[in-house]
Amino acid sequence: MLVLFDFTGKEPGIGTISSIKSPILLENEKENVMATVRDIWVKERTKLVVRWPKEFDSVICERVYEKNNRFDCDHRSAVALAISTDQEYLLELMQQLILDKTSAKNNLNGLHGLDTRQKTRRTLVFPDDTTKGAPYSVAKKSKHNPTEDLLVEELTDTLEMLRSWCEQPRELAQQMKEKLLQLNDAISNFNRRPEFLPPTPSASPQQSAAKRMVPFDGDIAIEYNALRDAICYGREGQSKDSLNAMVRTLIDYFIPPNEQAEYSLTGRPCRSIPNSMPKKPFPISIIDAMTNFILTRWKTWHNNDLSKDQVKTAITAKLVNSHSKTKKKNLKGQQQNVEEEIFGGGTNNNDGDQQAESV
Repeated sequence: MLVLFDFTGKEPGIGTISSIKSPILLENEKENVMATVRDIWVKERTKLVVRWPKEFDSVICERVYEKNNRFDCDHRSAVALAISTDQEYLLELMQQLILDKTSAKNNLNGLHGLDTRQKTRRTLVFPDDTTKGAPYSVAKKSKHNPTEDLLVEELTDTLEMLRSWCEQPRELAQQMKEKLLQLNDAISNFNRRPEFLPPTPSASPQQSAAKRMVPFDGDIAIEYNALRDAICYGREGQSKDSLNAMVRTLIDYFIPPNEQAEYSLTGRPCRSIPNSMPKKPFPISIIDAMTNFILTRWKTWHNNDLSKDQVKTAITAKLVNSHSKTKKKNLKGQQQNVEEEIFGGGTNNNDGDQQAESV
């Protein structure tokens, strides 16, 4: 199996598949080498490194390079143009390739020479005569040559073809740049949609600026001050503390602090405390509203996704903390009552004087 190689800076040549040093074939490609060369390397003009004997005059190198063979050879950069078992077919393609390259080179050289001749014809020359009123004259127009017109037309077509080859990568790069700019604009517009921004407070003539109600989620509204403080905590950072502070602020608005100890996230008894009494379940509508509000804005603020479980964990932490505070407060009140009972109460005699009771 022979391959027609187009070497960089050198004449094309025909060699075997084993002449290709790199890229190295993968295991699945080795099973059908011909398909790899024909369908991938030839079609996509893959850059190859080819082993080629030094000072080799023939255009066909049928030497097979086995794994342990060491030949005195060069490593040439090339692309594969065709693969076939027919040498004559590959030789015809090679000759056509050489002619095309030679013709393009001659056309470019002729184009440079034509520019020089055209500039010479436009040059101003001084006349030999000193006739008054003729300070200078233009060189006489040369006789029209039809062959030159054909040459100019051919070179012009060649120049336009070369320019089109140069402009294609530029046009592709410009199209990619325009697509990227459009994508950036689309992402910016997407992030600026109303559902990704904090709600804009709307003033009410019957309420003060701090107490006016603003939309929170769906039909649920919230006081402006409470929402403002919650957003400030949420924007402060993407840590767990910022999330907990935001959730605490929202819960303090929806559930009075002195009633929060009566609630749990699910309302079920605590599994770690035997015979514990069930509490009121935290309102599902408030959980959903807080979750929707926080999740949609957290990604905009911090470019980081939160999960619903993280929001529920923050709600549970707030309720447990409120329960602990209420429990400590009740315990402290019971201790004061016991102390008063131990160290003395008071009874009044007929004269209104208070006497301490003996214990």
